[in-house]
Amino acid sequence: MSVLQAWLDNQNTDPAIALALLQGLHEWRGHRSHSPLLQSAQLSVDQQNDIGWSLLLEGWLATEWAQAQQEY
Repeated sequence: MSVLQAWLDNQNTDPAIALALLQGLHEWRGHRSHSPLLQSAQLSVDQQNDIGWSLLLEGWLATEWAQAQQEY
């Protein structure tokens, strides 16, 4: 997870998106998280929840991620 976080930082990823991705993957792995998300990131998380977090690892990202990053 630390390697992913460093890569997201290096790619100038919106901090809200990076937090949401890391938190979502952390929760998917069976851990609970308590960090609140910004509304723009929450939309992406909701869409990714519908698709599935395991599919994110296979390249199936919610389209909201790209839109949120573009706005950033």
